[in-house]
Amino acid sequence: MLRSRLKLEEGWTSFLLLMLVLFSVVWSVQAAEWTKGLGILQWVAIAAMFLGLSLAKGRRVPGIVAHLLSLVVGAAWVTLMLSVMFSPPRVPVGLVTPARDLPARVSIMYQHMLDWTLNPSGADTWLSNFMFLVVLAVLTWLLSYVSTWFVFRTHWVWGAVVPAGAACLLNIYYAPPHLVLYFILYCLSVLLLIVRTHVYIRQKAWRQAAVNYNMDVDFTFLRDGMIMSLLAVFLAWTIPAAAASPKLADFWARFEEPWHEVQTQWNRLFTSLNYRGQSSLVNFGRTMSLGGAVSLSNTPILEVRTTEPHYWRAVAYDEYTGDAWINTDKRELVLQANDSTLNPVPCMMQREFTYTVRLLESGEDLLFFTGQPLRISLPSRARLAYLPLFGGQQATNVSMLYARGSLRRNQIYTVVSLVSAATTSQLRAAGTEYPSWIHERYLQLPSSLPRRVRLLSHEIVEGVTTPYEQAVAIESYLRGIAYDQHVSAPPAGRDVVDWFLFENRRGHCDYYATAMAIMCRTLGIPARVSQGYAPGEYVPASRSYRVRQLDAHAWAEVYFPDYGWLEFEPTACAPLFARAEGKQLPLLPGLALEPGTARSEAEEKFGPDEGVIEGEDIMDITLVHPRPWYTGLLLMGLILLAISAGALLVFLGWWHFSLRGLSAAARVYEQMCRLGGLLGVAHEVQQTPAEYGQALARTLVHAHDDVQCVVALYVKQRFSRSGLSEAEEAELKERWQELRSLMWRRVLRPRRRTRRSRRPAWVSASSLRPPTSLR
Repeated sequence: MLRSRLKLEEGWTSFLLLMLVLFSVVWSVQAAEWTKGLGILQWVAIAAMFLGLSLAKGRRVPGIVAHLLSLVVGAAWVTLMLSVMFSPPRVPVGLVTPARDLPARVSIMYQHMLDWTLNPSGADTWLSNFMFLVVLAVLTWLLSYVSTWFVFRTHWVWGAVVPAGAACLLNIYYAPPHLVLYFILYCLSVLLLIVRTHVYIRQKAWRQAAVNYNMDVDFTFLRDGMIMSLLAVFLAWTIPAAAASPKLADFWARFEEPWHEVQTQWNRLFTSLNYRGQSSLVNFGRTMSLGGAVSLSNTPILEVRTTEPHYWRAVAYDEYTGDAWINTDKRELVLQANDSTLNPVPCMMQREFTYTVRLLESGEDLLFFTGQPLRISLPSRARLAYLPLFGGQQATNVSMLYARGSLRRNQIYTVVSLVSAATTSQLRAAGTEYPSWIHERYLQLPSSLPRRVRLLSHEIVEGVTTPYEQAVAIESYLRGIAYDQHVSAPPAGRDVVDWFLFENRRGHCDYYATAMAIMCRTLGIPARVSQGYAPGEYVPASRSYRVRQLDAHAWAEVYFPDYGWLEFEPTACAPLFARAEGKQLPLLPGLALEPGTARSEAEEKFGPDEGVIEGEDIMDITLVHPRPWYTGLLLMGLILLAISAGALLVFLGWWHFSLRGLSAAARVYEQMCRLGGLLGVAHEVQQTPAEYGQALARTLVHAHDDVQCVVALYVKQRFSRSGLSEAEEAELKERWQELRSLMWRRVLRPRRRTRRSRRPAWVSASSLRPPTSLR
């Protein structure tokens, strides 16, 4: 009896192969070490698979009910798994007691999740990482359940193969290269699962046709499938890839823009993940969120061969939202190698500057540049804005440069840019006659900016007349604020500049650059924020600058009429820009420290580590007024209740919407077939209405006449010219009301399990019937 109950029609081999497919994805995610707590994913996958198997084999459960039930069970199971891993750095004293540790933990967890949902960019690093774990757990549950459903309910194996393969490839693309072994395991498992599923489908067809076959066919196909799978993976691994086609690259570039949008939003939500293990690239995107602490490694990223140091820009931002910067450029220009299409805004005191960049990390597609780019030695795409010039001409204002495809390690490209050599005396005399496009974009301020930020800006520049001297005054003021790379995220709903200037009084380069740009804008001085890398460390042997991950930086840029954008350095620990006085140009314009400000290498990178102020209560910073422990449980209960109510509404809506447009008899017949399927009498494709009615009547003995009447009226309405009379429609309605009540009672009433026959699976039922002469 127990053995018959545990028997799986598709075979437990299929279940184990599917588990291996899903585990190859889960193991690759765990090996990538994106964050802590990834060990729960395998338990989430196992639970989802067994639930999916139970619902898939429960023929009495319709598909939509099974899916909605899986959402409810999945929410509860994922919550339980996450509560085990949830460990906030600060918990109010007395909030958690041993008697109610789990409910209180779940409550606090949901409170933090709600806070992150309301303000994801302002969350602490640990909370962003935990929410990333939440996303992975939910996706793992959905992937595992859906894959199991497709394999064991609909037997459509591609419904499991394609999503799992996409997840595995996406993870391996952003993770260290050694994880490709997990993709090989995935390929082998998938090929064997496809073979096994195909064999099962053929076996089922053979049994229905009463065809005898060898019971060892499973082993034979799996053995041969394993050999062919190994051969296919070996050939795919050893055959060299074809050279990339330029036309194909241009075609693919059209689809990269939506993907970059997804990457930008993803990086905005999860800024502190361990991208590519210990050698991760800094992810510069079209959005710069002003979040919490930063942690950068000493990994080399670029090597720039040049005669002078510069800041290597990745992106320039123009719109400030109060908690983030956004690049709003919508236009994109496709450039060929060494193309001269770019037409920068003409400025005085500009000169051409050529430099060569060598990538020390693969996977990057951003091109780093300084000044205004003129030509790039690689086929590329420029994100830009077109600016009006005199005579109806247009100039290009480039804010980002992309290579057409990911760059390889040690790949080299050369950029020719226009850089400014303007002197301080020239900048003082630049005036305030800004072009109209500067006024429109680079004086924008959010309406929520507190008034005291404006008042402080005017107080700092009191007595200073020229925009250049005002910018220098703000720069000097900000350099007096303590540098702290371990700063906490701003509170939700607070303007970052206001919080940085008046309350926190410490931060890293993102805060300094943002504060200077906004304070300049309050004075009517156009300014923006740029992100990229600082010049790096000069290597005399190669006459180049080695740029490391910890050189990732943000700085402010101020616009001066006739001279364009000039960089300013408000960050306390970074060296100031050196500009020549008068008309004497510096030999090597770049960076120079003020006299007497020599710092150690650690201080230049990170600034003085002042730590936490003595006597400061850390717990009071985050949780001043803790909510009751049961708040999160009530929230979880409301969420589960909302999911259940939504599931019921969706089911009822599907039930009635799917019957729309049918005649009265057809609607009744369709509902009867659905309820019959829940009773174990499924409507086969080859059955006529009369045959199905006879099969259902054998189950519903007491409703034999009602079933036959409904079938007869359905056949008459569908195939006769006259259709149903009013009396027949009334009889149909009366019969269906009685039959529907009976069928629903039978559906909801537990059935007794009948003992299955122990005949071999390949023997058909028709072959066991006695001959006609013996009946």
